Amino acid sequence: MNTNSKKPFHLAGALITIALMWASVLWMIESRASILRGGQEIVLKTEPIDPRDFLRGRYVRLNFDISRVLVENFEDMFAGQRSEVLIGTPVYVILKKNAAGRDEYVSLQLQKPESGRFIKGKIRSVGLRNDGNEEGYLSLEYGIERFYASETVAPDLEKRMRDGEVTDIIVAVSADGIPQIKALRQGNHNFLTEVFY
Repeated sequence: MNTNSKKPFHLAGALITIALMWASVLWMIESRASILRGGQEIVLKTEPIDPRDFLRGRYVRLNFDISRVLVENFEDMFAGQRSEVLIGTPVYVILKKNAAGRDEYVSLQLQKPESGRFIKGKIRSVGLRNDGNEEGYLSLEYGIERFYASETVAPDLEKRMRDGEVTDIIVAVSADGIPQIKALRQGNHNFLTEVFY
């Protein structure tokens, strides 16, 4: 059998594989950039924590007012489900802008809202009240709990976070509720803005 006749097929297969890999990477970059460009902006009050990731570098761990929410109609919404089953469940947090210009929790629902201010998250943990009340607490995560910074910027950012100077983050939210961090804010000034690409 002639091995030279198989070479064009190997080369074509390798080129197609490389093209598919590049297309996949470009799609991931563009999906994030499109949210940053055209997503609805929300402002969240942040409560930072300050760790390090050895694979990706320095980051600031963020916690938000909407990371732990009280669900008043908990029993109706999650009737009979054990808390372990709820972990990882996608939810939509309905928001409203307050007098300070920050977005705050209004309610929670399981289906995507048709319109309005909302953000998609997932349940991280469940806390039920033991007093017979139909309320329950949910800890939620949104996929924006880490903000990575370069080695040169990170020390200043960490100091600002510890000193309470960074008060808010600006988040771009897609029409499906998927958030991306757009900027960190100190007072009314955005001092660290994410680039699209």
